[in-house]
Amino acid sequence: MTVTDTSSRLGVYGWSPGGGGVHQHRIAEPLRVLRTLGVSAQSGVQLDDVILSQVDTVLVHTLHDERNSYGWELLAKSDSHRMVIDVDDWWWRPDWKPFRRAYTPDALARLYRNVELAHVVTTTTAVLADYLSRYNSNVHVVPNTVPAWLLQHPSPHRPRPVVGYQGSAHHMTDCLRPGVDGWIDDDIAFTRPWGFEVESIRVPVYLAYGRADNLVPAAHGDWLAEHIPNAEVHVSDAGHLGDDSDVEAQMAWLAGRPG
Repeated sequence: MTVTDTSSRLGVYGWSPGGGGVHQHRIAEPLRVLRTLGVSAQSGVQLDDVILSQVDTVLVHTLHDERNSYGWELLAKSDSHRMVIDVDDWWWRPDWKPFRRAYTPDALARLYRNVELAHVVTTTTAVLADYLSRYNSNVHVVPNTVPAWLLQHPSPHRPRPVVGYQGSAHHMTDCLRPGVDGWIDDDIAFTRPWGFEVESIRVPVYLAYGRADNLVPAAHGDWLAEHIPNAEVHVSDAGHLGDDSDVEAQMAWLAGRPG
């Protein structure tokens, strides 16, 4: 990477593979806001001299793979750009099986090194910021946001269920930032009649739960399995989220059901 003329470029490049909620919240949405402020901002999977000649700031998210970490190191040595790295999860203590497989000691060492090289570090919570500050003192908390219009957008009718991902345990900090009223309402609803008996359910039901779940006792799943007629029950040794194979099985089952 060799950038010689730095006098006329002003812009931000999000170096990211793109896709998914993480890219949306931590790369795409910040760049969208920058564009509303008149700043040139774009993203892509490639980082080369042509792109670097057009921007003065490079933003990455949890960069830890060997090849791109080498490129990050070269960028730091060139001392030609402002380098920003975002870390939005508790990668050093992952609570999801695929993450535990991916974040090996070598991968974490590269992540920490990339944090050290950055001029600015952003993260979602004060807890994460405190941890990351041991590698870089210039850490800023930037909570996840959504466009204002989305808050007013009516929910469309969906003929099929929509399955979401709660995220890691520390995401609760972001979730509860506006207050605990919603959580309290949910807990109160647990103790009140649902308006029907589960024994009356006649639609197909896929019931999956794990014996190692530390959020919802497995006994709850056992009770539902006993009382929902003809439920297709899948019990594993997993925790609250399971792993990729569990999600794939659930999606395959949903896809096979009529809308």
